[in-house]
Amino acid sequence: MTIFTPIMPTVSTPLTPTPVQCTASDKFLANPGTTYLLHYTNGATPTTQCYVTDQYTTVPPGAATPAVPTNGTNWSDALISAAIGASGVRDIVLDKSIIGNYIDSTGYVNLKHNTPTTLTLTIYGPF
Repeated sequence: MTIFTPIMPTVSTPLTPTPVQCTASDKFLANPGTTYLLHYTNGATPTTQCYVTDQYTTVPPGAATPAVPTNGTNWSDALISAAIGASGVRDIVLDKSIIGNYIDSTGYVNLKHNTPTTLTLTIYGPF
């Protein structure tokens, strides 16, 4: 597991991002009501599904629990990418209006990556 540290460049403090290798289960500390940009870069090996794990969504009373998505852990996990091809780049925004669903009781957003052999991530925020 990698614990990512979001970075926030500004006009007065530009930053050179240093992508960090992903593992199957990663996380980053997040603030409720803020926005984060996840910037994925892949190397030679394609990556399959990438998820943000939902911490709080429940099935309405009387409703059937939906099926867990392919390689997910919970029916309500957010599929942020179905696949990232070899040498692919993908940007995902976790908006301030939804980030609260993904912050766990310790303040982290948990990420699940399937086949992250050459997948790296830089997280920008909070915005």
